[in-house]
Amino acid sequence: MYTYLSETEPFDVFASANLADIKSDLTILADNDLLNDKSIRTSAGILLSEPRNFELAKAACSLLGEQLWSPESQDFKTGLNNSLSYQTFLDKVPSSQLFWVSPNQAQSCRALDFKGHLSEVSCTAWLPTICTQSAPFSNSTYANTSSPLQLTLNAGNQTLTGYRDFYSFRFLGVRFAPQPQRFTYSTVYSSPSNTSAISYGSACLQPGPQGSEDCLFLNIWTPFIPSSHTNTQAKNLKPVLVWIFGGGFVTGTPNDSSGDGGNFASRGDIVVISINYRLGNLGMLALNDGVTNGNFGIGDMVTALQWIRENVAAFGGDPGKVTILGQSSGAAAVRALLASEMAKGLFGKAVMHSEPAGFSAFGPYSMYQTIEEEVKNVGMAVLNQTGCLGVESPVGCLKALESSVLVNLPVYANYPVIDGTYLTSPNLSFTTSASSSVPKPLLLGTVRDEGAITAQYPANPNLTLAMSALDTLLGLNLSPLPTNPAFSPFLPPNPTQNEIFNFTQTIITLGGLQCLTLATSYSASLSRPFPLFDPKHVFLYEFNRTYQPASFSSPACVPTNGNPEEEEYYKCHAGELIYVFGNLVREGLVDRDGRDVAFSRSILDRWASFVRTGDVNIDRKWLEARGFARAGGVMDDRWEAVGAGNQVRGTRLQWNEPSGTVIGMKGFEADVKERCDVLGLGLEYYET
Repeated sequence: MYTYLSETEPFDVFASANLADIKSDLTILADNDLLNDKSIRTSAGILLSEPRNFELAKAACSLLGEQLWSPESQDFKTGLNNSLSYQTFLDKVPSSQLFWVSPNQAQSCRALDFKGHLSEVSCTAWLPTICTQSAPFSNSTYANTSSPLQLTLNAGNQTLTGYRDFYSFRFLGVRFAPQPQRFTYSTVYSSPSNTSAISYGSACLQPGPQGSEDCLFLNIWTPFIPSSHTNTQAKNLKPVLVWIFGGGFVTGTPNDSSGDGGNFASRGDIVVISINYRLGNLGMLALNDGVTNGNFGIGDMVTALQWIRENVAAFGGDPGKVTILGQSSGAAAVRALLASEMAKGLFGKAVMHSEPAGFSAFGPYSMYQTIEEEVKNVGMAVLNQTGCLGVESPVGCLKALESSVLVNLPVYANYPVIDGTYLTSPNLSFTTSASSSVPKPLLLGTVRDEGAITAQYPANPNLTLAMSALDTLLGLNLSPLPTNPAFSPFLPPNPTQNEIFNFTQTIITLGGLQCLTLATSYSASLSRPFPLFDPKHVFLYEFNRTYQPASFSSPACVPTNGNPEEEEYYKCHAGELIYVFGNLVREGLVDRDGRDVAFSRSILDRWASFVRTGDVNIDRKWLEARGFARAGGVMDDRWEAVGAGNQVRGTRLQWNEPSGTVIGMKGFEADVKERCDVLGLGLEYYET
């Protein structure tokens, strides 16, 4: 249960600081090492870039509930040094710039330069200001959202009051669409409103007690708020990362604390946004009535991206530099948005984590069904189980039902369909229809053992029974695989239960996720006329180190005695996300071997580099300006793009001892390609 301190107080939206009164950009100066409240890098401030005299500087800090920053109260070298020098790297201020800080004991006016040197200056000089930053760290169960930490700003017609913690400004539960009528498409919210944005909006309705049909909200984390008083230069706006959660298009929420965007925003200098969308029968159901065409959840994502384009500049984000990132069905959503004409121009880069694609139930996430196929497979059963089959208006009947009936049915819609508006073809085309389209950078990959979370552990060492159970699970005939030359070398004679489990989970990993991730990277990397993707900026990965979320785990996914390098374990689906978002310590998790946080720093920095530049190889000068040059692992190892041809290049992400290198280059082995070919899921799958 997430606790907000201000829940015990009457909330007064007018008690917060108002950006219009402050008349300046606001930048949180905090050196984020991902250690949260365990960090010793705790000297921090709030930079007000608009010049003013000393008295006005004090008054502006007071409006924020702060004071002028004091070198007597904090050690400049324990955080503020890096975060302030970074502003000079960005050319936001010249290296000769002085900043107002607190007066000395004689009450003489003082200023600080980016190296921490103090000077007495005339109190009438006009300088930027560094205020204190007294907001505490938040974590997965606690946030102080009390009035002194709140900030009110305008975004379009919305007046929103968020708050800040130690690392970021946070605007939660921001409405991006009015509640649509059931089985209709959402539209961008544009009505005048004055709203608290200090707590999450509702999850979308899903099986169990969670959620509401009024759920189209998003969350924003940003290190920078531009002034409402002056026109912010475009160069000051930050790249934007939009997070799309997974859950099979049936469950999930953007409010999960493990995906909190504050650390990514702070350390990566990026605006992070998580979006909600309708799920299951309320979000994906299609009927053959010519009106109820499905993809309502996909439409919600497009609506959110439209809202972001119109409003993200108010939160410091550049609407022309948007990256979408999804995991599992969220990655399938990214693929659908790449394929959708409705999403054209709304984002420029894409990241796909563990996209389900391949055989059995994994297939329709990337090879889209027609409405007629969806109705045959799911829609008719939904109508039959709700008593709406054969009535004059089936959709009218469904609209009249309690929402809980629809989301708790044993059958549910959970695939995108060819609806004729959002999706118009059976799969993603790797070419575009217009020569003016800019090819997109793409980052994609899997964890090593995706299927281990799904595979059934055999009750006894009987391979025949295990393969029969796998056939039942997937609805396929895979029993010949143990004797197939491409697979048999990986299964010893008289296999143990563990060896059988490893064999079956490998089949699920390859056939359900990994093979067609390789095929997608291959097709994206080919040179062709009017390419959708930039072949020089297609990057493929495989995580060989994971930290499984407690809510989605099994014993196979946990290292023996908590030693992720010394003891082998299965690297399971979703186990990479805690590293990407940098929330290990924030979630109260233990660094198992002293390398988890360092590994997370390296991964977050590379993902953030991709969001900023389209390249996972980080600019050394950027790292040095941030003070991250030795933040975690050796950062000099170059991650090569996939390249074309039979040898698809990918990168295995792990901690390599004794060098401490965080990445290890690899070409995906010929045996992997051979096994994918046997499964009918070879590299050229999307080319045929």
